Amino acid sequence: MAGYMYCRWRDHGPDRRYKKMFERLKEQKNWGFATSSLVAVILTQAPLQFLVSLPVQLGQIDAEPAALGALAWAGAAIAVFGFIYECIADWQLTRFRKTAGNDGKVMRAGLWKYSRHPNYFGEALVWWGLFLIAAETQTGLWSFIGPLFLTWTLAKWSGAPTMENRMRRTKPEYADYIARTSSLVPWPPKKA
Repeated sequence: MAGYMYCRWRDHGPDRRYKKMFERLKEQKNWGFATSSLVAVILTQAPLQFLVSLPVQLGQIDAEPAALGALAWAGAAIAVFGFIYECIADWQLTRFRKTAGNDGKVMRAGLWKYSRHPNYFGEALVWWGLFLIAAETQTGLWSFIGPLFLTWTLAKWSGAPTMENRMRRTKPEYADYIARTSSLVPWPPKKA
């Protein structure tokens, strides 16, 4: 993920959302980059990341060095599959954006044919897989809150809704894409 984010920054510059937020904080509160980063990014996102990463934290509290059970192996397989799925989705989108003539068009091929947000689906699978690994411990069972929160965030709060509001405004054919294509979970597209 870090490599992908670096390449995206290299190709497109700073994330427009953060750039806009930093400009607003500079104008409204006269905060510089360091203060804006600390208050508006780190202090707000750190508690959310703590919540999302509960499977990694709680799963090791009462874990004993022992062979992994079937649940953990299934979780590991799901997490690896989710990571690969997310990487493929990001790679497909990057290639689509770099192809001449695709400006203003909607990506509808590859994994994007079956889900409007296959990268988010892969990310959610990673954390649900980590939860299954953690769920082999008594304390780890409580970590379901992390992937549940992440899935809700991606589907209903800051992931898909934020992206789709912008896409509706900038790409006229996106409304048709929404009507035909599953939001998060891959599913065959609906007929016209």
